Amino acid sequence: MYKIIRLSIFSLLFFVSASCSYATCPHNPPPPMGWNSYNWFGLDINEKVISDAIDALVSTGLRDMGFDHIIIDGGWRGDTLNADGTIPINLERFPNGIKVLIDKAHQNGLKVGIHTCPGIKDCAGRTVGGYGNEEVHLKQLIELEVDYIKLDCCGCQRIPGTTPEEIFTKWRKLLDETGTDIFLSGSAGFSIKPETWKERVPYVFDMCRTTGDIACYAISEARFDGDGKNNSIMQIADINNRMASVAGNGYWNDPDMMVIGDPALTYEEQEAHMALWCIMTAPLILGNDPSNMGETERKLLFNEEVIAVDQDPTEQGRKIKVDGKTEIWLKNLADGSKAVILLNRDTTAQNIKLGAGDMDMNGAFLARDIFKKEDLGAFDGIFQAEVAPHGVKFLKITN
Repeated sequence: MYKIIRLSIFSLLFFVSASCSYATCPHNPPPPMGWNSYNWFGLDINEKVISDAIDALVSTGLRDMGFDHIIIDGGWRGDTLNADGTIPINLERFPNGIKVLIDKAHQNGLKVGIHTCPGIKDCAGRTVGGYGNEEVHLKQLIELEVDYIKLDCCGCQRIPGTTPEEIFTKWRKLLDETGTDIFLSGSAGFSIKPETWKERVPYVFDMCRTTGDIACYAISEARFDGDGKNNSIMQIADINNRMASVAGNGYWNDPDMMVIGDPALTYEEQEAHMALWCIMTAPLILGNDPSNMGETERKLLFNEEVIAVDQDPTEQGRKIKVDGKTEIWLKNLADGSKAVILLNRDTTAQNIKLGAGDMDMNGAFLARDIFKKEDLGAFDGIFQAEVAPHGVKFLKITN
């Protein structure tokens, strides 16, 4: 399904990265879509939370829109490793274990991801990490029949005698040796800066975090932008944008789970968030409560034209122009058209101009509003629009 052909990643790594391009690499699946428990529920999860989420992904139609992964984040483990080195399940929260939920998800056409840590401890300080028990933990996860592993580097950068790169590479090697097609997601943005080993990241992970945790409902509240807004949507997007050249050929940068549905965000801010994640070809992993979605969430998550931009695996789109507090972002699409965002980071409405030259085009072009699914007509080299505070115009441009 997701497994990338890696030709001897240790001996041929630099040969492959130099000789393989978007045009020549045959394996270029789009980023995954789904739901993760952490941004809404934090570590306060249990059997009912996960079971209800499975039901909601099916009953709301999210699964049929492509949100077909359910990822169980931290909170499912006990406090210390079992005597045989396996990961303990918190039986107070999950009295029937984890396998029953995995089976239920599979029976409902969903793929299942699970959060684990390759260091000594997990993110909550429990001594349940996989360091020194990698083979045992991988065997356990395979027997659980997971489809996706979220490998979170909590504390793994502080283990004497090794590095996060070595730890993650060992997991990749062991996973490849099993012959399974389990998707490997790395959460390492705070411990490894991918630009320092960007030739290797795509051959270790199928997707990898490029940033710290996005501010979210479970921990504080989501934030859009502004001074002092650490881990805001825009701070995360700016960091992820710097890694655009690494993405592609089946590997995708991960700017973290989404915060669509967070009550701290305006509609315009959520619209901008959705457009940015799509133009960056980011994994669309929801962090809402799928059992209680509002109209805003439904409007954004059930727009097939918006989703199509994200799932087009041509490249990761990027920021191409900054003018004060307005920006233009662009992604080249497989059909020769371009997805474009006119973004207003100001707190007042701004008029933003898009010229053919901004997009390396000549002459007239056609524009379509992706959110509204509305053709806007032909423009003789210039398109301009007033954009609301913290809002966007999300366009598809064709010759």
